[in-house]
Amino acid sequence: MQDLVRSYAANADLIQKFILSTLGNVSLKTLNVQLIERLYKTFPSLELLYMSDEGFVQNSPNICTITLLRPCSLASYIALSAWLKISS
Repeated sequence: MQDLVRSYAANADLIQKFILSTLGNVSLKTLNVQLIERLYKTFPSLELLYMSDEGFVQNSPNICTITLLRPCSLASYIALSAWLKISS
């Protein structure tokens, strides 16, 4: 783990630029199935996605990476299904 932290510390600027430039290439205003799949393919270590409002308060269900586009629980799946229908 120490090697990982040292590697990140040595390359933090490059890593942050990569993340910001990659996210800058997609529209994050709306969350849809295609965008979710694209983000998980681009960032395979990504563990959780959700939308937030301007005050950074979460306003969508959690979307976990147990398998691609599989929510964290049945309740999250039901909420996500309804939320994606409403926001589409």
